[in-house]
Amino acid sequence: MAEKPENETYKISDVLWQRIEPLLPPVIPEIKDDPARMDDRKAMEAILYVFRTGCDWESLPPDLGAGSIVYKRFQEWQKSGLFQRMWKAGLITYEELEKIVWYGRI
Repeated sequence: MAEKPENETYKISDVLWQRIEPLLPPVIPEIKDDPARMDDRKAMEAILYVFRTGCDWESLPPDLGAGSIVYKRFQEWQKSGLFQRMWKAGLITYEELEKIVWYGRI
């Protein structure tokens, strides 16, 4: 069985993307129509690559996107609270799967 290229290991599965996509903040119409705007899924894959590898934004492999564009999207999503929503959704899913009872609901 052939191994995936390193950049392929950070691809988001369709199932996971279906869980993340509804958590994304609405895009401002003038930004949405920008032809240079990076695809949301590709941007998330690039951000996760940086998180997992610890590389600099400018050291992203070219097929994952330009570091400056990915960093700008990271900042946009960070300000919107997206990563907190993803964390909470993950905890709730884990709670449901493992039947955990938290003392303070998130």
